Amino acid sequence: MKKLVFLAILAFQATVFAKAITPMHVVEKASYQIDALVKKQKIDQSFLTDINQVTVVQTANGFMVQLFAPSAQGQDMNLLQLGFDSTARATTANVHFVGASSQSPIFNQISVAEILDLGAEAFVDRLSESEENVVVAENVTAIQLLKAADGVVLKINLKDSRVYTVNMDNQGNVVSKGF
Repeated sequence: MKKLVFLAILAFQATVFAKAITPMHVVEKASYQIDALVKKQKIDQSFLTDINQVTVVQTANGFMVQLFAPSAQGQDMNLLQLGFDSTARATTANVHFVGASSQSPIFNQISVAEILDLGAEAFVDRLSESEENVVVAENVTAIQLLKAADGVVLKINLKDSRVYTVNMDNQGNVVSKGF
């Protein structure tokens, strides 16, 4: 009987305290996948230095993240598509690679995987600190990565067409953020 009560309490706690998966959580998970796929030599290393745009869409089965990078062919972008289930577990990875851009590397002091990881963590690890963090985490649709003289700028597009800006230094520390 004690075991049954204990298991019931554990199940209840798991349900109550289960963290809702937001699109920004999935961006964070995508950052891990980029790094892992490069290490396994499944995608070209330029994906660690050249991704300049990310989109995330909620699907019937979970999420689809598309990561774009300039290619050697100009208008034809390199593309990495990552599928995730509703628990943010990676399910698919498809790549369209034309060739690294002649401008490569775009980011050389910190990898794109680190930029996306640390940028996403600025929200998902701090959801309880402000309603603004929740709004951004739940409503992100696209992220543009821009190289700045002193780091990286993330322009985060939200479902309601607002743009949230995150300025990071070359070590990935968030220097400032806001609408």
